[in-house]
Amino acid sequence: MKAYINSILNFLKKYWGFIVFFALYVLITYLFHVTSCMTKLIFGIPCPGCGLSRAFMVFIRFDFKSVIYYNATLLIMPLLIFVIIFKDVNWVGKIYKNRWFWVTVLLVSIGYYIYRMIVYFPNYPMNYYPNNLISFVNKFIQNIIH
Repeated sequence: MKAYINSILNFLKKYWGFIVFFALYVLITYLFHVTSCMTKLIFGIPCPGCGLSRAFMVFIRFDFKSVIYYNATLLIMPLLIFVIIFKDVNWVGKIYKNRWFWVTVLLVSIGYYIYRMIVYFPNYPMNYYPNNLISFVNKFIQNIIH
């Protein structure tokens, strides 16, 4: 048990800056009603993680059908977080260092993203964000040219 607590404390000590930055980023994007997805903000298309926040909100209400609709990869997040935080514990470290574990996670995530883009895009939840940076730059250049 002590090893698990030490792993959590080491993780928080090592990544506290990132955690604070991420929390501030989410808060600012929420307060100013800007999409919090950098991929959507820049390119307008959803990223593989789009829908995770909504999936989490319905997950805590035990609405698993909606979790699958918004982003089913949320269901593997607890495992990933566990493996990353407790990588210093012997048996978890073996999983963390296993290349096939990470390849499998990556392939499942990419495959699910492609599936969602085929089935849902450009509709909700994989909708297009029209106020993206690329569109803004394109309109700006068009106005300069004309």
